[in-house]
Amino acid sequence: MPSDGYAIIVDESRRLLDRQERGLDELRGRAAALLAVGSVAAGLLGAPALKAKHLALVAYLALAFFAGTAGAVLFIIWPRDWNFDHRLDGYIKDLDAGKPTATVARDLALHLQQLRESNAGRLRCLANVYAVGCALLAGQVVLWSLSLVA
Repeated sequence: MPSDGYAIIVDESRRLLDRQERGLDELRGRAAALLAVGSVAAGLLGAPALKAKHLALVAYLALAFFAGTAGAVLFIIWPRDWNFDHRLDGYIKDLDAGKPTATVARDLALHLQQLRESNAGRLRCLANVYAVGCALLAGQVVLWSLSLVA
């Protein structure tokens, strides 16, 4: 039966869209953890470093890196409209009107694919911003450490 094949594709399309949504949630959680680690580093290393008179410029640069990390995290967790939800009433009407199940399943699978594609670019952007945030955190810790050791 042709609709069985389309049903498999619809299930797989839905699974991939769900995985994409879980990936976004995971990225947001990682970003929050990044901010927590940056805050701890700034709190433990930053206070003594900013009080020291030597290498004050390095300490202020570390503070700027912390601000950059916080900005990256805010960018990631900022609410946006995503395409994870969709309405089914059109597909139900098509089935009620006698449209073949295989055709309705195909249309739904194509629609789910379009939703995934519309999210993909923004998710890649957020992942890149997360990578920048990680680099800023690493730089921050190195700079705080340098300002304390010298």
